[in-house]
Amino acid sequence: MAQVYAGEIQTYEVSIGRSSAGSGPGFGRTWERYIKLNFRSGGLANGVRVAELNFFEEPSHIDDRKNGVRSDSVIKIFIPIYDFDNIYKVLRTEKPLNFLWQQLDPGNSLTSVNAWRLTTSREPIAEGDSEI
Repeated sequence: MAQVYAGEIQTYEVSIGRSSAGSGPGFGRTWERYIKLNFRSGGLANGVRVAELNFFEEPSHIDDRKNGVRSDSVIKIFIPIYDFDNIYKVLRTEKPLNFLWQQLDPGNSLTSVNAWRLTTSREPIAEGDSEI
């Protein structure tokens, strides 16, 4: 049975770069962009303190059977590069912001993540840019 967890994002870090195949972020993959989400302590994150969003230029580097993996206190998420701008915009413009994920095997700290999302709390309508 799958279990859903959530972490409130306290800070984030962005890195843009290039690495050759085999020297990627621990998975032997090429990556161009990376966002590290640091969670507030406590809450419903089940011991996870960091989510690493790894954006890949080459879709073949992303396993279509899973969206990421959990390893103890870190979750690594695999995302196509074309999603970077939308995710970065949400991080820059929304607060508070939470990261939710679903683990396939909740009792195992080394498990696949089959779903994830960034989410805000309830917000009033029409709070956007007044010039739009």
